[in-house]
Amino acid sequence: MSVATIISRNVGKAGFYALWVFVCFTAFAVVQTAMQANARTFFAFSRDAGLPDRGLFARLSKQQIPLWGVWIVVVIAVIMGLLQFASAVAVNAIFSLCAVALDTSYAIPIACKLFFRDHPEVNYKPGPFNLGRRGGAFVAWVAIIWTTFEVIILIMPTLYPVTATNMNYSSIITAGVMLLAGLWYLVSARKYYDGPRTTLDNPAIKSAHERDEDDMDTESKHALAN
Repeated sequence: MSVATIISRNVGKAGFYALWVFVCFTAFAVVQTAMQANARTFFAFSRDAGLPDRGLFARLSKQQIPLWGVWIVVVIAVIMGLLQFASAVAVNAIFSLCAVALDTSYAIPIACKLFFRDHPEVNYKPGPFNLGRRGGAFVAWVAIIWTTFEVIILIMPTLYPVTATNMNYSSIITAGVMLLAGLWYLVSARKYYDGPRTTLDNPAIKSAHERDEDDMDTESKHALAN
């Protein structure tokens, strides 16, 4: 690991172990945050019928945790980690994809709000604090332009001449995922996916505890009726 080597050569073995504890703790905290965010994403898309999982990843445990969503994130992360044994190029592509995909996901809703705010199905209404129509549009354009510039920089190869081993494949993976998601939406998802849904009175995402209580209430009603 290049980072570990640099630290060890500059601060010595004892200093390296002292600093590496904080590095590991930071990495652990970042991974936990990323896992929570990804599990929440799986939960939300499953809840809104945006995934072909029949609401599996939206099911909550008795502790109100989307365990299926958490475990699918863990499994995907393990598979990506195992790519290191198959191809370092593939692993580097996945890691470099993180910033590109994340920043792109920020820019897309900003652009949609900018271009479709007056659409009759949207009818965007600003909150109590806003910069006005022109001020909001200016900030949105700055965000879109800067994100576009940043993404272009991040997808550029870092070495020249470009070969199969030093090529930055994050752009290809990002475009491929967006293309597949778009095709799936046009072919199937658009027929039933209509955006975020309320979690109230939705039996598909009730926790196991709530489902048990509902079953007990139903049994009690039947007992009283008999």
